Amino acid sequence: MSIDFSLVPNNAVASGVFVEQEFKRTGTGSLRIPQRVALLGQYNTGKTPVNNTARNITSADEAASLYGFGSMLHMMAKAVFAGIGAGTVEVDAFPLADAGGSAAAVGSLAIVGPATAAGTLSLYIAGKRVQVAVANAAAATAIAAAVIAAVNADTSLPVTALVDGVDAFKVNFTSKWKGASANQISLEVNLGTGEATPAGLTLTIVDMASGSGDPSITSALDAFGNTWYTWVVN
Repeated sequence: MSIDFSLVPNNAVASGVFVEQEFKRTGTGSLRIPQRVALLGQYNTGKTPVNNTARNITSADEAASLYGFGSMLHMMAKAVFAGIGAGTVEVDAFPLADAGGSAAAVGSLAIVGPATAAGTLSLYIAGKRVQVAVANAAAATAIAAAVIAAVNADTSLPVTALVDGVDAFKVNFTSKWKGASANQISLEVNLGTGEATPAGLTLTIVDMASGSGDPSITSALDAFGNTWYTWVVN
């Protein structure tokens, strides 16, 4: 058996002792840590997942089925799979129960009318547009009812809508999960190019607020065990 050296001479005597070192750059190959995502989030009332326990999911639709449309976990999954694509990275969901004594966030949209021309009301909830057609001379109460119907028809939204108990021209929004994090759900109008409030209408938004009592993530983190997550989202 022969060994090739770079520095030892070819005609060296067999009894000689030689030490040669050579630096070589090598790749990490199979030592690379594979990407894996952990989603720690809340679920909707009526769903009964095992709290703080990993469930591998492969799509946002699966998250919606398991944890509820418009739930925190559903919205997280939509964002993650939009960025990585289904099936390319392992994603585990860790469902968190609402904290005891917690409260949902609430906000509102008040409409003063009637409309003096036909148009479209463009409402954005958590960045997603909800459009409502407005007829000429439509009363504020009728427009409010149409907004409620449109919002509740889109189950992927993180809120539900209901007419105010005092003012029929006012729409109240309630978050689908409880906690201070729900206060970050945005309510806006006319964000798109060319969008405008129909003539004759005045819209007043009260931002989402009063959400309180976020759950602890300690038990979910403990449940990681020996699994290595390259991304932890909560």
